[in-house]
Amino acid sequence: MKTKKRVWLSYDLGIMGDYETLYQWLDEQNAKECGLNIATFEVEIEEENIVDYLRESIGQRVKIEKNSRIYVVYLQLSTTKVKGEFLFGNRKRAMWQGYAVSESEEIDA
Repeated sequence: MKTKKRVWLSYDLGIMGDYETLYQWLDEQNAKECGLNIATFEVEIEEENIVDYLRESIGQRVKIEKNSRIYVVYLQLSTTKVKGEFLFGNRKRAMWQGYAVSESEEIDA
């Protein structure tokens, strides 16, 4: 039995990334824009593992470079938990890291 799943996709393909092909793929999914480099759409699949399905579907069409990053967020039906995972790439240092003032920092008076 096929199940419809809503997913949110965050993507960063770098300056010279294959955005045109990714945008074509997203358009074919009837994706909706959700902010800078974020889209949402529904996928109808039989298997539980949405990650493998998306990794294969996107990987067959979009040229993935060394620095390309695509992250998916979805509801796992078997556990009803929201999950997130990189389809391509890895986490890197956040731009906001180091902005918070921690209690251990002393302020000169």
